[in-house]
Parts: sequence; structure tokens; C-alpha cells
Amino acid sequence: MKRDADGWKQNRSLRRLDLLPLVHPLRLYLDAGMGLPEALRRLTTRIPSPLQPFVQALAEETARGESLADALKPWKGSLSPEVAALLVAGEVAGSLPEILKRIEIHLQAEARSRKHLISVLTWPVLQALLAMGLLLLVGLIQSMLGGARGPIGFGWSSFLPFFLVVGLALATAWNYRRLPGIANALVYMARARLGGVLGLALDSGLTPRKAIDLAATASDHTPWNSALPEARKRLRDGAAWREVLTDWPDLGADFLVALENGEITGQLPECLARQATIDRGEGEQLMAHSLQVVASLAWLLSAGAIVFTIIRFYMSYISLFAAN
Repeated sequence: MKRDADGWKQNRSLRRLDLLPLVHPLRLYLDAGMGLPEALRRLTTRIPSPLQPFVQALAEETARGESLADALKPWKGSLSPEVAALLVAGEVAGSLPEILKRIEIHLQAEARSRKHLISVLTWPVLQALLAMGLLLLVGLIQSMLGGARGPIGFGWSSFLPFFLVVGLALATAWNYRRLPGIANALVYMARARLGGVLGLALDSGLTPRKAIDLAATASDHTPWNSALPEARKRLRDGAAWREVLTDWPDLGADFLVALENGEITGQLPECLARQATIDRGEGEQLMAHSLQVVASLAWLLSAGAIVFTIIRFYMSYISLFAAN
């Protein structure tokens, strides 16, 4: 059912919704045999208030017979692309509870990464802010005593190293997904979504072309979505899965081996599920290591700025005493 323009604009203006409090109880309701509209209706008053309009709208739309994919469209700007695609894939493949479990794991991993990132950047930023406060205090005290504004060379340039630390920390927090190690970890996560959804879709009896469409969309990895037209064509011509996906970037040899083993043994969904678990674990491990490297570099930069400032003050006072 089509929403009015005001409702559309309102939904588009919302910030990203945190679905973590929703996916676990929704999965439990669906596993218990409850229909999706009824499960959503019951959860409307049992979840955090920011999610209530979203869940209520989904409950109403699905109760009217709309598909979950159509009900999610007005909320596209409020959901991360991979989560929206996973929900649609779960509905089409008839495996929504299993997909909700994967979404829960994905959201928990993202929450841990954000929490870790904030924790590792907090102390270096706090160090820099305390150092800037100390510099201001030194200048204020010397001004009150009627002396020079500060040691030789004291001025706004003394704050530059600490502004640099704070600026780099903020830039890292804003664009941490683009850092080399973290970007590689996100590729592992995307590969896990690709393999997991592909296995579920094939196990549900979907055609290979429909399965690869859902899996590539759920991966939210641009190179794979760009390669979809050629993959669909080759699947239509009867090519094997490994042959179809062998030229896709970032898949890795292990994923292709899992494809080949699955086709040989006739257990492709199971092989893809195992590989998805491996890729997810490696991605989380690489993410943790990368964030630890970021923490070490941030701490060293902050400590270096403090040591540089101390040495600069010391040399300035030495020059001041020598001049007198």
C-alpha cells in the first residue's frame, strides 16, 4: 500500500535504526510458529520507543497482505543496506528466522566494533584535551603574574599537535570502515553474508539466478553486485558455480574451494554455511586486531605530542634563562 508523501519524508528523515533489540524476540516468535504480522504487532509495545513506529508500520502493512520487501521500502533510508537486503532474502527464501539469527550476529559484531573503537580513541583524545587545558592554564598564570604570555615560542602553534590528535581521532571514528585492516575485515563479513544467504536460498529451492541475486544484494559489496548480470547469464547457460564466480573479486580461494566441494558432494548449502561461519570468524578477528593497531597508533601520537610539547617548553625556558 502506498504511503502518503508526508509519511515518506518523515521516514526518510529518520536516522539509522538500531534493530538489535528487535531481531532476537522476533526470531523467537517466528520459531514458535507465530505469523509475521502477529509477531510484529505483539512486539510494538515491547521494544524501545525509537523502533515502535517502524515495527507498527511493518505490522500494519504485512497484515494487509503486503510483502516484507514492500513494507520496508519507505524505511530504506533508516536501515543499513545489508540488513534490509537480508530481511528481503529471508522472506523470499522462506528462511526468515535463520536470517534474523544472522542479522543478530551481524549487528552484535558491529556494536562490539563501535564500542571498541570508542574505547580505544577515548583515552588519547582525553590526553590531548587535558594537555590543551594545561597549556591554557600556563598561559593564564603567566599573564596574571604580569610576565610574558608564555615561554619563548608559546602561542597557538603549541596547540597544533593536540588539535591534530583530536582531528585524526574524529576522522578515524567517522571513516573507520575505510582503514586498510578494517576494510579487509568488512570484506570477510560481506563474504559471510554472500555465502550464508546463497546457501539458504539454494536450500530453499530457489533457482540459481534468484539465489545469486539475493546473496549479492545481501552482501552489500559493490563489485559483486556489478558482476551480477554476467553471473546470471552464465548460470542460465548451465555453468558450474565455481566457473561462474571464479572471476569475482575478493571471494578468496577458500570460498571457491567450498563451492567446488559443495557441487562435487551435492552438499552445496552445507559447504557454504560452513565457509560463511569461517569467514565471519576471521572477519571479526581481523577487525579486533585492526582496532588494536588503531588504538596503539592513537596512543603513540598523543603521547608523542605531549613529549614534544614538554621538550619544547624545556628548550624555551633554557633559551629564556640563557638570554637573561
